Amino acid sequence: MSICWILLAHNGYVHATGSTIFNLESIADNFDNYDVMAISYGGFFGFDTLFLLSGIIVGYTFLEGMFSQHKISVGQYILTRILTILAPYIFIMFLTWGLVGYLADGPNWHTIDTMYDDCKDFWWANLMFINNFIPNLELSDCLSWTWYIALEV
Repeated sequence: MSICWILLAHNGYVHATGSTIFNLESIADNFDNYDVMAISYGGFFGFDTLFLLSGIIVGYTFLEGMFSQHKISVGQYILTRILTILAPYIFIMFLTWGLVGYLADGPNWHTIDTMYDDCKDFWWANLMFINNFIPNLELSDCLSWTWYIALEV
């Protein structure tokens, strides 16, 4: 349910702020439908429930491993978690970064250019999972949708 709420919030945000296919003068009309906009703007609280559920699952998994026969340590658990996430993360990051220059062109291409430039300069921050703080304590545009992965690790 939290995922649906977050998706609705993103959809409402994109629709309300306009995009290249919407007329900018019609943004005010989008705010007239208060029911949908209230759910959309409240969707940012959906992240809190998602963090809560994620924390419960991670805590349960860790405690289950700690009290099992294998006696997993905190360092071993964190290292296993990072290594599990890092391999596909590296693949997707370099695949996206390597192909983005050859894809296409369009009215939103300037956002892809900033992603490419940020990845060229700050790819290492993504690999260290500190991309929410680098550069200048701001979210990097290098695969900006991976901010949640950096929080999870």
